[in-house]
Amino acid sequence: FGAMSSSICRAMEDIAEEKLSGGAHHEKLMHRAIDIVCVRPARNLDAAPRAGEVVAMEAYERIVRKALADGENNTQLKDRLTAAGIAVEQATAAAAAYQSRLPEMQACMMEATSQISGPYLADVDWKVNLSLASSTASSLRKPWVQLALYLEETGAARKEVVMELDKTQLDMMIEAVSNLRQATARVPL
Repeated sequence: FGAMSSSICRAMEDIAEEKLSGGAHHEKLMHRAIDIVCVRPARNLDAAPRAGEVVAMEAYERIVRKALADGENNTQLKDRLTAAGIAVEQATAAAAAYQSRLPEMQACMMEATSQISGPYLADVDWKVNLSLASSTASSLRKPWVQLALYLEETGAARKEVVMELDKTQLDMMIEAVSNLRQATARVPL
């Protein structure tokens, strides 16, 4: 799995130590880890978790965060777990729990992000127009772009921002977005 961080490797080892428990137990541990990731009260707490379970839950939490960051699906997660020495039955159950709650986790991450950063860009629409004439000039032939940005924020209505840009303004915007993209690519994750 390439350059897996040492904390993820330790997490895999911690989970592998829970070998004696079956798939249903690992499914429960994964659900508890997802509750931690989504900052929700733990579900189905029959009793306080044992020390080994706490370590495994924390390990699953780190693995869930890594899987979400990497955009992994349940098959990729199961493969990662089994390659690390976790029994197939346990890995399958944990991956099934992950898949069943993936939309919920994605919504939690989006909500957490929007609380930090506010509105986010949901969609873009654009048109290229050509002005042939105006009331002051009989022949213009001037191109311009109409750019519609659709912003969303958790719990708020979608907002449309419309801009009209000539070629110079469009070039400046493209350069600014390119610079932003390069700057964010340099940020370590």
